[in-house]
Amino acid sequence: GEVSLIDLLDRENKTYHNLTLCVRDENPNHNDTTFLLVTVTDVNDNNPVITANDSSVMILEEEAGGVMITYVTATDEDDGTNAEWTYTIVDRLSNEFTVDGATGEVTTLRAFDREEQDTYEVYILAVDHVKEDSSTLDVTP
Repeated sequence: GEVSLIDLLDRENKTYHNLTLCVRDENPNHNDTTFLLVTVTDVNDNNPVITANDSSVMILEEEAGGVMITYVTATDEDDGTNAEWTYTIVDRLSNEFTVDGATGEVTTLRAFDREEQDTYEVYILAVDHVKEDSSTLDVTP
């Protein structure tokens, strides 16, 4: 015989399905039963969801670079390697700030002068193998 699906399976809703399979012939006394465990493996079908610890932070003017100012976190409903992501900063501010790809710590790369510019918007992405999500952080020197 053949077992087939009548609907899609989603690992995030249910990972295991226990099936009872019965076979019979024309004689009611000739039958057999077996059990089948179906394990649904994950596909990368969910975006990582990123959250900034603080959506706005203030830093001291003229403070040297290398100061950790905040961090971001992400979650992903996928499983295994599909739930792994890397944090990155959008290029236009990559000379002012950096984000640790693994921990999400956001660090300054230089000193800032409030008279030169008083607010920076830092766009941080959480990127997994296929999908991404972003968060915006406002930094005021």
